[in-house]
Parts: sequence; C-alpha cells; structure tokens
Amino acid sequence: MLMMTHNGFRIVRFFTLIAMTASLCFSPSIVNSEESRTFTAFIETFAAGRIDWESGVIYGTGRAYLDQNARSRPMTLRAAQLVAVSNILKLAAGVNLDDRRKLGEFGDGNFVVNLKAFLRFSEHDTRLVDNTARPYYEVTRKTRLSGISGLNLQILKQMKASGDPLPLPQQPARPIEERADAPWLVLDARDLPSSAKVQPALFPRIASTSGQTVYDLGAVNPAALEKRPMASYVESVEDVRRLQSLGIPANRLAGLAALLFDTRSAVDGEDKPRKKRRRFIVKKAQGLQGLARTNLVISAHDARALQAEDSASRILQNCRVIVIVSSPVGGVEGQLPRYLPAG
Repeated sequence: MLMMTHNGFRIVRFFTLIAMTASLCFSPSIVNSEESRTFTAFIETFAAGRIDWESGVIYGTGRAYLDQNARSRPMTLRAAQLVAVSNILKLAAGVNLDDRRKLGEFGDGNFVVNLKAFLRFSEHDTRLVDNTARPYYEVTRKTRLSGISGLNLQILKQMKASGDPLPLPQQPARPIEERADAPWLVLDARDLPSSAKVQPALFPRIASTSGQTVYDLGAVNPAALEKRPMASYVESVEDVRRLQSLGIPANRLAGLAALLFDTRSAVDGEDKPRKKRRRFIVKKAQGLQGLARTNLVISAHDARALQAEDSASRILQNCRVIVIVSSPVGGVEGQLPRYLPAG
C-alpha cells in the first residue's frame, strides 16, 4: 500500500490549492509570467516621425541630401537635424491637449510657434545613406511629452499665466513614494464600438456613468507630472480576465501558504526578500466623452472603488494610469497636422 507522510500530504494540499486558485483566477502562471510581455507601447506612425504614447516621447525624422548642400557632410547633417526638429513641432501640433483642443490650437496657435525655444531635443539615430544615386543623411531626434523637461509642464505654465479654463492641479506638489508593489489602474478600452475608439491626450479625464468626475488634471499631484504622463497608452493581446489575474497581490498567495505551514517553515532557508510584482487594478471602460473622444467613462461601482483606492494609495493622484487601446488609433502615413506649414 502506498504510504504518504503527514508533511508530504500537506505539500500536496498546498500545491493543489495553488493550482485551484490559479484556475479560478484564469491565470495560467503568475510566477512565470513576464510583465514586459503584458503590454506593448502604442505608437502612432507618420511619415515625419512617430509618437510613443506609452513613454510619452515624440520622434521626428529629417532627411537632407548632399547634392543640395554643396556635398558637404557637416552641412547636410545639420540640415537633416533641423528638418527632424521641424517635424517634431509639426507632430506636436496635432497632439490632443484635452477633449476640446489640439496643441496647435492652444493659445491661438502661438504656443506651438514658440515650442522650439524651450523644448529639449536629443539625438536618437543618425545614418548616412551613400549606396544610392543621391546620398543623404537621415536623422531622428526626440523630445518628451511629459517629465521635468517635457511638454506638459510647459503647457501648464502657459495655462496658469493665461487663465485657461482647464482645471489646474489644486494641491501642492508632494514627494512620491514609488513602492515596487504600488498599484496601477489599467483601463481596458478595447471593446468600445469601432466608431468610438479612444484617442490619446495629454490631459484626459475619467468620469462615471452617473456623471461624477473621477480623474482630471485638477486632482493630480504636480510632482507626478514631472515623472510620467497622466495616462500611458498601450496595446495588449491579453484578455481582461487574464489581466485581472495579474492583479492578485503577492500576500494572497503567501496567505495560502500560511494555511498549511507556520511562518517559520514557510520561509525556511529564504534569506532574501522576494521581489514584489507590479499590481494591476483592471477596469473596463463603458464609453467615451468629449469632442475628441479622449475622456473615458467607467461604471459608478468602479468609480467608487477607484476613489477608495486613491484615498489609500494615491493611484490617481500620482498618475499611475494605463489605458489599453485598439490599434490603430490614428497616424496616417504621410499626413502632417494642418497647424504648421509643411515646409
């Protein structure tokens, strides 16, 4: 007859319980899953460059030909750099500021004209293509939409000076405690009708179906805008149940172990603390608001839950928001915004 020790029986029970929990949560494997594969950046692509809406970066690409610059490589390189910066400004003009305006319309268009004076541009890629009848330099430069040197802070300064009607942050800047297990709100907007796909914006809003504002610029910690955008836009192939399973706090699995082992035996031989995983709070968008379809609507129940979470972890105040969009959202190859001349 097959015999099993008491300890062996407890081990079998433990792993059986873990397997049952994973099955109930629609999670094939929490421990072995890789968060880097959960989300991929949403990137709008244009002939003039691209916009990475996850990281909040605009890339402008410029090309200049040697035969148009006295066949001087330094002159040609400089010309390509200038075109790259010009294209960044053109792409920035077409960015949604909020649900009513694009950046090219802000300040009667004067704001974009002056962008070059205060934005910081850095080199991303440079190449000389000389295996062609007309050799040329192609340069890609980039600038940030968010962060301490980003576009959003410059916009806020201008809004404050001009008395813009968009609500400005009402609270003073507070230091952000970036704990590894701090939660992130994930709004899944992929199931909205094809005629109402969400559009990225610098200052989006979240409201409930009952009309209550859940998230807007006025409630944001200003220090958070120096670190990240109000919302990061991504794509994902994971279904909503799988995303929800990734939000299981590590202490829930630890609690299962505590049912079967005492604390000492459960951590026996473990000298180093385990790395905490990112925790996701997944909600489904119910609809869109605003002329530019940038504002998301969630259920009244989800709104109450998020407000309670924000009181505890400041998940919204610290801009810990991810929006899953359907691709493509926009960005027609070869098309430039109309707010600046193409030349």
